[in-house]
Amino acid sequence: RREPCRPLQQNVPEVFSGVLMTREEQSDLPPLDNRHDSRRKRARAFSGIAGISVLLPIAALADRLVAFKAQVVQAHMFRAEVVAVLAADLVKERTGHRPLLVSTVHSSRFRSAEDRELLEKITPRIDCLIAVSDAIVRKIVAESRDSTRISRIYNGVDLERFDTVIGREAARKEIGVPRSAHLAVSIGRLEPEKGHPTLIEAWPLVLAERPKAYLIVVGEGSRMDHLHEIARTQGIERHVIFTGRRDDIPAIGTIRVFIQGVFSQYLGK
Repeated sequence: RREPCRPLQQNVPEVFSGVLMTREEQSDLPPLDNRHDSRRKRARAFSGIAGISVLLPIAALADRLVAFKAQVVQAHMFRAEVVAVLAADLVKERTGHRPLLVSTVHSSRFRSAEDRELLEKITPRIDCLIAVSDAIVRKIVAESRDSTRISRIYNGVDLERFDTVIGREAARKEIGVPRSAHLAVSIGRLEPEKGHPTLIEAWPLVLAERPKAYLIVVGEGSRMDHLHEIARTQGIERHVIFTGRRDDIPAIGTIRVFIQGVFSQYLGK
């Protein structure tokens, strides 16, 4: 079932955001308080979900939502959904008002049976799920999460960022590769579903045809050390360059060859 998210009333109070507050304003907020027994009892059952402890984040978020008088909370993906749902419940217990909860879904990662059971339980307490593609809508429905509203909004790209970028030669110099090098770039989180090991393990085949080829890996994540080790084991560490996180993707975009090795991400239609 796919329905548009219901519009907010025009007279709701201003939505507060921590990033819009000055340091002085933040210092005036009440201190974080995780002493309430009701919070502990509710959160304890969810501690350790997906490898994280959520007790303190739930309590902290609930305190901040009350302090900000928040009307809308946006969660982004699974872990944030768990924390946001329970924090919103705590806010309602304390104030009688539950903020509108919206969650963005763009991951196609296959969840464990335990995770899917939890998602099915908390989804009715989310006011709207926003999917970034039709494929993600189908995934949400397949996970029995159509117990709430689902809206599809495609990912957007600010094209003006690409109007003024450094030249190709300047990008090569900054990365530290020869002017004559053949470059390919892969951009994404360094996580298992992104498929970086396959790219690196295949790179010797590329070098056999193009000895001056370099693979530029842009991103950060839990698999960084593992990927470095693969490059060393293959003997190609000089031809695989890890830049870490970069915010100047338009500059990296001057590299003409883009490679995406993901196994299961459905960000298009």
